[in-house]
Amino acid sequence: MGDRYWKRKELSNSLTIGFAAAEHALAEATRLESTDAQQAATLREAGRKLLYNCASFSWPGWDEPGITVGAPELAAGRAAADRNLALTLGLARGPLPLSRANWMVGAHLLLPITPVHERGSKRSRARRTSRATEPKGCSARASRS
Repeated sequence: MGDRYWKRKELSNSLTIGFAAAEHALAEATRLESTDAQQAATLREAGRKLLYNCASFSWPGWDEPGITVGAPELAAGRAAADRNLALTLGLARGPLPLSRANWMVGAHLLLPITPVHERGSKRSRARRTSRATEPKGCSARASRS
């Protein structure tokens, strides 16, 4: 999963692998719960971490060179973030994993509906935003006296 993302810049393939691995780990954890609780907990933790990575990889705020996050990846990332938070709460992982899980959900909730690459460059978005928030008659380019 990591090599597909970091080295090959293949977000979609990375997410496919990550989700499949997480689902497999979680299904096996369920299957083993009554016979090997320790192994089941280990597999649940592995699934939780994989889902966190899926959520993180699909968050466009990192602005990772070579990675384009489209609407399907945004939706998958949001679902992964929600599931990661639920697992983190269920596994009682403690304050640090819980804060990371909450941060990831919040980061996804702050995203606009339209993917970044479909809205133009950061510079043009910043200009549109600054113009939209300036009071009439004011300019961000005011001269210095």
